[in-house]
Amino acid sequence: MTEKEIRLEITKRISQGESKSSLYEYYKTEIKDETLRSILATRPSYEHWKKFKVAHLMLSLIWGVFILFELTGIFDLMMSFDIKLLASLLLSMYVTFNIWKFDGRFFLPGIVWFSFTIIRMFSELGAPDLVEDADLKFGYIFALIYSVILSVGIYLMYYIRKNAFSYMKWFKPIINQDGDIQFE
Repeated sequence: MTEKEIRLEITKRISQGESKSSLYEYYKTEIKDETLRSILATRPSYEHWKKFKVAHLMLSLIWGVFILFELTGIFDLMMSFDIKLLASLLLSMYVTFNIWKFDGRFFLPGIVWFSFTIIRMFSELGAPDLVEDADLKFGYIFALIYSVILSVGIYLMYYIRKNAFSYMKWFKPIINQDGDIQFE
């Protein structure tokens, strides 16, 4: 079996309720130990998946709204090619897809991405007290509502990461006392 096939099989078996420890014992002769532990660490256990299913659904909806607003940038991209806009759009889609898959490695980058989006949005709008135009005031109200939605998304990513992936430190899983990657 290839690594990709094993990854898909592990994801399928975890979603059917099999424990990560039994999957580790089953696949430890099929693939390198470090790779297997990394694969297991990025997936939530079945119990955590059930426990955080509603929070993950809400987070996925927030990411869906976010990606819809990001896709409005395609019109700007068609009018004048901007490599930063293209990179931003591709990175947003990549992180969104992996958040939807409930991949534990992407919650911290998602938090950072939403934070930068909020900062970038308000820095582009300018000072709110100097605005006289009604359209710009509507823009500030929209930006405020949108930033609250993204803030809820930041909180949900932090909550899920802290509770479902407590063995993750920064971008990688922590190492146990034996020097191996901890996956549960």
